[in-house]
Amino acid sequence: MIPPRKNMSVVVPIYNSSSYIEQTLKSIQDSCEGYEIEAILVDDKSKNIEAVKIILEKFPFAMLIEKEEKSNAAHSRNIGFEKSQYEKVFFLDSDDCFTSQYILNRNLLMDENEYGVYFGGYTTVVNNRKIISPRPVYQNGDMRDYLFLQRGDFRTSTVSIDKKYHKGTVFDPEMKKHQDWGLGIRCYDAKERIYYDDSTYMIIHEGRNDQMSASMNIEASEYFVQNYLSDKKHLLNFVEVHIIRAICNKDDKALKFFFRLIDEISLSGKKKLIFDVFRVGSKKGVIEVTSPALYALRRLKKRFSKKTVRY
Repeated sequence: MIPPRKNMSVVVPIYNSSSYIEQTLKSIQDSCEGYEIEAILVDDKSKNIEAVKIILEKFPFAMLIEKEEKSNAAHSRNIGFEKSQYEKVFFLDSDDCFTSQYILNRNLLMDENEYGVYFGGYTTVVNNRKIISPRPVYQNGDMRDYLFLQRGDFRTSTVSIDKKYHKGTVFDPEMKKHQDWGLGIRCYDAKERIYYDDSTYMIIHEGRNDQMSASMNIEASEYFVQNYLSDKKHLLNFVEVHIIRAICNKDDKALKFFFRLIDEISLSGKKKLIFDVFRVGSKKGVIEVTSPALYALRRLKKRFSKKTVRY
């Protein structure tokens, strides 16, 4: 019997993360007890990097890489992965947390199987409230079908890589948004062996990163659509999920983008009716006073609230 590998690297991209990075590093320290670990923090030109450096003094297993130019988290993750020295590499966002159950379970899976890429379920924490939403098990089909038809999810903080079986697929460094979905699709297209871990031990915090803007990055969404979503059925689901936030935020630029995509899909029947209502209701001053538009919006919003939606 091959003894389990007790070494692991953790890659954490950071940007203005000083308010919560200590809790994240503490979760790595506590959950990885008994492992030889390195945490590689890659900073994307933070304004509060000196505060981060002071925190890092408490965690000797953590190293900091400061980028010379600002880019994005995908680029940071690729840098961290390239610098990692161990075969097992875990990814973790700076505002999320490991649990001991997650590390123990995932390491056992990686010791017992021969897959290059692992991802899976998680528990969402919103305002200190834990939410476990059911998600379909990924069964090695087209990742686009899994994400946009089966309504699965692919979160970076649930990803680990076994270099022994990994074919080299990394994040798209040009992506400023939807980077985790992009990685999942890239892994499928590259024929990586992908394992789904159906546990929910990983902790993902929603709304904790105060650097997130209420407005949507439409240039990044357009890049994702152009490079990863060629099938209209996948594109429709992508629009359905995101247009709700665009309407709620009265984001005119986002609405023009999403309605243009809808026009290109050429809908009919009930789907067309729903989006026609949204198109009318999203016009200035109408969404507040048109009860049918509000009713339809709430119905569609309720439909998507059955799964944790990431924007």
